[in-house]
Amino acid sequence: MRSVFILIDALGWQKVREMEFLPEFSGNRFALKTILGYSGACQAAIFTGKPPSETGHWLMYSFARRTTTFGAARWLRPLPKWVKNRGRCRRWLRRRADRNIRGYFSLYSVPVEALPYLDVPAKEDLYSPGGLAPARGILDDLADRRTPFSVWSWRVGEEESLEDLIAQLQRDEKRFYLVYWTKLDALMHEYGTGAPEVERHVRWYESAIRRVAEVGSQRGGETRIFVFSDHGMIDTTGTTDLMGPVAALGLRYGKDYVAFFDSTLARFSFFSDRARRSVETLLSEQPGGEILSPEAMKALGVYDPEGRYGDLVFLTQPGVIIEPSYMGTRAPRAMHGFHPDAAGSDAHFISNVETGQRMESVMDVYSAMRGEMSG
Repeated sequence: MRSVFILIDALGWQKVREMEFLPEFSGNRFALKTILGYSGACQAAIFTGKPPSETGHWLMYSFARRTTTFGAARWLRPLPKWVKNRGRCRRWLRRRADRNIRGYFSLYSVPVEALPYLDVPAKEDLYSPGGLAPARGILDDLADRRTPFSVWSWRVGEEESLEDLIAQLQRDEKRFYLVYWTKLDALMHEYGTGAPEVERHVRWYESAIRRVAEVGSQRGGETRIFVFSDHGMIDTTGTTDLMGPVAALGLRYGKDYVAFFDSTLARFSFFSDRARRSVETLLSEQPGGEILSPEAMKALGVYDPEGRYGDLVFLTQPGVIIEPSYMGTRAPRAMHGFHPDAAGSDAHFISNVETGQRMESVMDVYSAMRGEMSG
């Protein structure tokens, strides 16, 4: 028996239903509640079966405490902003950060002057055993049981990983396969969820998975295929400027507060009560989103009592993007990272076999993977 797990970034339940994706896969077909956050948070939850509040893996950037990956950015402080945020300086900082970070991360448009106050908590590759430490995930389980497995992460192109997977299936090399395909996420960001480019690529996935099923059936024995996603995608309907109004408060970045402006989440760490009151008042009057209470964050499974991800978190309404942000000056055509209850946020899980397991959350994928280990 062979088990193939295919993770398609951003292929949500809504798109699966609209396009009648892989109708012959009539085993399990479930909508899965996603995790508040972005792909890294969702995938950590998928691989561990636990929420960010238990694993510590939530967002790409946290606020630095005693040390930071970006200490070298302090050396650039005397330079004018337009100089230190140019490509040459950013590439230099990226090369230095790469010495300590083995997983996926990007500088995006994070200002260089903000980097000394930030850190990357997930420094290991979550697609490798030990990559989620101190949490443990499915790859640790496979390694412990010495189950032969292959993994294709974001480092490998979709066509290459498909051909390699098929070749390994033909040789019947492994017991467990995990493939991560990423292109759809980028296409939806660029064109929106209903663009022809998006629909063509979804059909490519369909054709590719059918090839995998056909090759698997030729080897004898059973090839069990599970296709799932980390989150859905919602088209952009509006934008909100938070960086400008916060800057106009007259607070000193690095002295009174530090902030991180993501696409749908604005997070703040405060060094004075005055700064906290000023920002809270501003955001409570800001249209297009809301401040998340500690109780709400606990219910969502993202509360961090140490405040590594911020003392205050503002979440935009579905479809509303923070523009500009540390992700870029212009909003994408579609985005994820909204409240998990928002229409369009659900991920999906489908398979060519019936597992007998009721699945409701992306965290339930871990149980499905564990079940295949004992099969």
